[in-house]
Amino acid sequence: MNVTAPSFETKECRGFYAHWQSLLKINLVPTSESFLDSPHPFYAPSLYILEFSESDVFIRLMGTALVDRWKIDRTGQRFLTTQDSETKKIFVINRSHMVIKPCGLRATNHFRLSAG
Repeated sequence: MNVTAPSFETKECRGFYAHWQSLLKINLVPTSESFLDSPHPFYAPSLYILEFSESDVFIRLMGTALVDRWKIDRTGQRFLTTQDSETKKIFVINRSHMVIKPCGLRATNHFRLSAG
């Protein structure tokens, strides 16, 4: 089988992939446990972990950089509480497709404040 090495646009993505690859020495496939047991000081503060149930999404961990940015720690709280049920359903479906195979995700999000 011929495997092409992934190509990344940014140094941060290449660094994250190198960290992820280093976790292969711990497990055949990196797991949340191996990632959390071997935190990388650059990535861990920006990490968040979501738990999906059939009807809801919960924030199980919100990294310190995210808490500093948003001025609130939402660890343990429901996610997407202001979204309608159809939007939440689409979010859960899209994320469930992503977790079929281990991967990292770098996302750039834009948020609108309630004041516009």
